Amino acid sequence: MKTVLLLQSFHSFASGILGVVIPLVMKERRIDIVLIGFVFASMPLIMQFGRMFFATLSDFFGRKPFFMANGF
Repeated sequence: MKTVLLLQSFHSFASGILGVVIPLVMKERRIDIVLIGFVFASMPLIMQFGRMFFATLSDFFGRKPFFMANGF
């Protein structure tokens, strides 16, 4: 259980850092601010499609491996 908690903490930390670093890197590379906004606005939609895909896989393989991979 401690390993799962550690992995979940690392994932949350990395996600938070990327939320700050990616726009700065895109701006440094002179990518248009509208495109940066589009990329970050489309992320929830992409995550939703990913959830539907992995939900189908979990129905086929069972839910336990996916819960463990997700950190719960």
